Amino acid sequence: MRNMLIAAVAALALAACGKSGPPAGPASSASASASGGEAMASVSPPARRPGLWEQTMVRDGKAAPMGPIRLCLDPSTDAKVSVFGRMAARSLCQRQAISRGLDGTYHFTSSCQMGKAGVIDTTGAASGDFSSHYVVRTESDVSGSSFPPLNGHHVSEMDSRWVGPCPVGMAPGEIVANGFRMNLNTMGAGAAVIGQ
Repeated sequence: MRNMLIAAVAALALAACGKSGPPAGPASSASASASGGEAMASVSPPARRPGLWEQTMVRDGKAAPMGPIRLCLDPSTDAKVSVFGRMAARSLCQRQAISRGLDGTYHFTSSCQMGKAGVIDTTGAASGDFSSHYVVRTESDVSGSSFPPLNGHHVSEMDSRWVGPCPVGMAPGEIVANGFRMNLNTMGAGAAVIGQ
């Protein structure tokens, strides 16, 4: 169970490595085409409403085996672990960009060297109001991971819904899936999480 939760956290953490900037490299053309050729400007990730978010993930056409993930967010945690998963240390990512299309959809690209997790090249899009609901769709190519199921081309969709205030006893940054708990604020960079 711990490995499945770590893999889920890895997927969240590695959706993008985190720094705003103009699109660069081959992945930017995918982002531009995904937006219908709209003009895009460099932006910061959207802020989510504080409270309890429930996230369901489908990866390569299959629902995540651990079921829904519940995440308690406060503004500090949201800044560390954005909609795009900014847990990974910025120094691990050679290319990273976030932009926003005229339709309000956020597009992101990254290329990150994650140690034992391998090299992860990602393109994706996030849409929604980020106050009550949003969806993040990503395509990632992973190579060199010591955790074989991470290697290869993966298509993921994460659906997130705000369900209310965090319950008593659930700290900001705490993530719960199928009875297993960990806190994102005490884990360090995404590479450390995956390398455990």
